[in-house]
Amino acid sequence: MTLTQQQAQHIVRKLGESGIPPTRGLEAYTVGIDSLLGTLESEYLRGYLRDGGSSFKLVVGKYGSGKSHFLYRLRDVAWDNGYVVSRTELSPRECPYDNQLKVYQAVINNLIFHDQDQNVEDTQGIEAFLENHFFNTLRTLGVEKPMTTLGLDLRAKLWLDSILRYKVESPSYRHAVYFYLQAVAEENEPKKRLISAWLRGEAIALKDVREFSITEKIDRSVAFKMLRSLSQLIHELGYAGLVLLFDEGDRMISISSVAH
Repeated sequence: MTLTQQQAQHIVRKLGESGIPPTRGLEAYTVGIDSLLGTLESEYLRGYLRDGGSSFKLVVGKYGSGKSHFLYRLRDVAWDNGYVVSRTELSPRECPYDNQLKVYQAVINNLIFHDQDQNVEDTQGIEAFLENHFFNTLRTLGVEKPMTTLGLDLRAKLWLDSILRYKVESPSYRHAVYFYLQAVAEENEPKKRLISAWLRGEAIALKDVREFSITEKIDRSVAFKMLRSLSQLIHELGYAGLVLLFDEGDRMISISSVAH
């Protein structure tokens, strides 16, 4: 990778000021982890995970040993192989492992829509991910605008209707995504706000979303089910899978297994 002078200066300043690696350009100064990344790519990203498997890996190291740098590079490799990535900063208060709802919310809010075009900035959040994917799909279908003078473009409607056939564990999750993207197409902001709040795991009364065939609340009892549904949805949308990166996991060791 060839860096411009501006990019190189940005990397040096970022590392010098905080010790935290920048989010882009890491491959230009990454050494010593190629074999490890290559193993994860060949054995998991191109093999076991792509075939429908799942796996957990724990990266252990002292502060400043390069854990965050490694996760960023793994993120890049995952993107190169067609995966969607969510990178979350763990903390005992905001995202403790013993609170499934907060883990789900953190994953959803940090879900990244990544464009292979380096000039396009990455965007975060379930709304940005769904909308970017939707409009990219419309461009692939040759649809300039989803709404016409006669209503929803037939090609857009047929694609939206296909979501209702996706194999997703939670029917409510499938319906939420369908009606959210329908609201995006119709430019219906109130409907978008309501459904996106439900998708983010906010406390929404079921009576307010019943018209969208949503019959479950996202709370601690079903949060992992919804996380599985998100992963299944991403696969149905045509991606290789979902990669979850949790940074600063060493802080979690001291947390009691009893929820406070």
